[in-house]
Amino acid sequence: MNVQAQTDTVVFGLFEAYQQGGNIKVHWQTSQEQFIDYFTVYRSFDSLNFSMVLNVSATGNSTTLQNYSVTDYAMPSNDTCILL
Repeated sequence: MNVQAQTDTVVFGLFEAYQQGGNIKVHWQTSQEQFIDYFTVYRSFDSLNFSMVLNVSATGNSTTLQNYSVTDYAMPSNDTCILL
């Protein structure tokens, strides 16, 4: 029996999060994805405790530039931290 392990791979390009009106816009790019189902975006107001904002479906398998963006509708503060 020959068993091969699946290795998840993602190569990130741009990642940015910025305030837009009363929301936070999160944008990122990947230049390579292998076996990626989704990305999970988290937020924190104290940089210690994070809560999930949402999951974003990934392309899955790609070697071309992919763009993703989401809007976090929670009230932002100067101390808001975004984790992907």
